[in-house]
Amino acid sequence: MAGNSKMSVVAWGANRLDILAVGAGSSLFHKAWDGVRWHPGGTVWQGHGGTTLNPDLTVGDPAVVAWGSNRLDIFYRDTSQANRMLHQAWDGAAWRPGVGDWENLGGNLGGDPAVASWGANRLDIFVKGPGNNMFHKAWDGSAWRPGPTDWENLGGSLGGDPAVVSWGPNRLEIFVKGPGNNMFHKAWDGSAWRPGVTEWENLGGNLGGDPAVVSWGPNRLDIFVKGPGNNMFHKAWDGSAWRPGVTEWENLGGNLGGDPAVASWGPNRLDIFVKGPSNNMFHKAWDGSAWRPGVTEWENLGGSLGGDPAVTSWGPNRLDIVVSGPGNNVFHKAWDGANWRPSRTDWELLGLGATGPGPGPGPGPLNPTCAVEVTGPGSDAVVPVRVFGGGFSGSEPVHIERDGNFAGTVTASSGSYSINLGAFVSHPPRLVVFQAFGAQSGRASNKAGITL
Repeated sequence: MAGNSKMSVVAWGANRLDILAVGAGSSLFHKAWDGVRWHPGGTVWQGHGGTTLNPDLTVGDPAVVAWGSNRLDIFYRDTSQANRMLHQAWDGAAWRPGVGDWENLGGNLGGDPAVASWGANRLDIFVKGPGNNMFHKAWDGSAWRPGPTDWENLGGSLGGDPAVVSWGPNRLEIFVKGPGNNMFHKAWDGSAWRPGVTEWENLGGNLGGDPAVVSWGPNRLDIFVKGPGNNMFHKAWDGSAWRPGVTEWENLGGNLGGDPAVASWGPNRLDIFVKGPSNNMFHKAWDGSAWRPGVTEWENLGGSLGGDPAVTSWGPNRLDIVVSGPGNNVFHKAWDGANWRPSRTDWELLGLGATGPGPGPGPGPLNPTCAVEVTGPGSDAVVPVRVFGGGFSGSEPVHIERDGNFAGTVTASSGSYSINLGAFVSHPPRLVVFQAFGAQSGRASNKAGITL
């Protein structure tokens, strides 16, 4: 997974995290922190398609945004089906259109998307499309604009994936590497695209990667990107002018091995994370008056990174960083306002995946399986079922999910398991999907469906 994080992290409320990562078989997996524990637990992840129910599905890097409390919208490129854009949403009670189903938004995409929300029930997605132009689609609260599978062409000759941010209602700022490896910028001011629908503002630079952008207040922008000498370069919009200049950039030093991630937890505060020398995580902060630890110095947070980081903040003086590490495991570190957790150079292991972050097949011959059968007549509301299979490690706990939600745990015996559960009956009947996850190995089974 060198070169790309293949994961995104977002917070829709205090002490809440949702991580999306590409794992085994190029499938998408999800894990959430609810303020007390990770769901699913341990190193287990919830699958979101691309396995047995849709074996041909492969993905690019996911983009996720939250436009309100208990709301998530996920977008990614399906590289196996004409590079179309797929969308799935969590509405507070269920995944829509389903935990393993996705809405097709069309397109013929040439890169991975960026998404922003400037208000409740509003989404704006940007992605490189045919002719290396920028394409845009918006959800206005009732419909996709310009259409469910249509896209607005914003021109350009793009050399990478975009970054987008909103600093206020009905305001969007898009940045992307363009011709000559310069940074190009376009804005939506509430009534029109500036400088034009297909025109872009040239911000100079000699870019070596894709940008990261953040806004810590109205009419404020801070952009970071890898530039000459693999150093970090920075430019800011202060409300009236670009600093240090329209085409000039501030050199923040470093010897970078990837693209940055940036977050702001309060006014005039910035925290930047990037893979540095020896694949360690490097961090720099702006505290309102100076760069810490220095203009060109960086704090070493340890690790052995295999991709680019993702970062979010759910409150003042709080940061959560996720990144792929050894064995393509997903690792997590947090700043709690006083200390790095678990420590400055240690990281929390969130999951295994020999072929990507999240639950993969792992090394060795293990190949977890899952099957389901009805075991009795039941009632009009609930039918008893048995979920069973094998291929897990010894006597590890096996977590069972029903339609993406935790349903029970059973201890494997010589790698095999069996558990009796209930399944709700629907009228008309519908497909109920079960999947098993090894709590220690992090391995995921196939998905098994039964119509009830």
